Amino acid sequence: MNPDQDIVIDRVDENDEVMWPISRKNIFREQANFRTSHIFVFNPGGELLLQQLASTRERYPGRWGSSVAGYVLAGETYQQAAERKLQDELGIDKESLGLELVGKTEMADEGRKKFITLYKAVYKGKIKPNTEQMDDAKYFALKEITEMRQENEDQFTPTFLFLLDYHNQKK
Repeated sequence: MNPDQDIVIDRVDENDEVMWPISRKNIFREQANFRTSHIFVFNPGGELLLQQLASTRERYPGRWGSSVAGYVLAGETYQQAAERKLQDELGIDKESLGLELVGKTEMADEGRKKFITLYKAVYKGKIKPNTEQMDDAKYFALKEITEMRQENEDQFTPTFLFLLDYHNQKK
């Protein structure tokens, strides 16, 4: 079972205003709107770190996704969630990295609205991928990601592709 199923997040309305706490496992069943934070981590050469979701994941197993991604826990800010997940997924503490806000957006996700805040950062240190969360993590040139997408976009999570387009529009 996915440990994320037991976490408590904030159910939000159509305007991203907190309504009440809800268990992560109930958001799909109740069609609840929710929040996530994502980070695009680039190396100094401009390559983007992607994580390959663990093959044991409930949704999109084995697909490539954002460098860091996670639900915003109940009572947590988007930035706090990003910093927490940075440590959980890659072993990077927030002091090692200056997060830059790219922006906030939203997308449909199986009948509910997902509010997403995207951050980016440049990092040149070592990463320690959480093997419970991902099967792999590696840097790709943006051109290589574009070519992979053209070959078969199903190798990426839908949220990552949405955010990649969003990021590229914000440049």
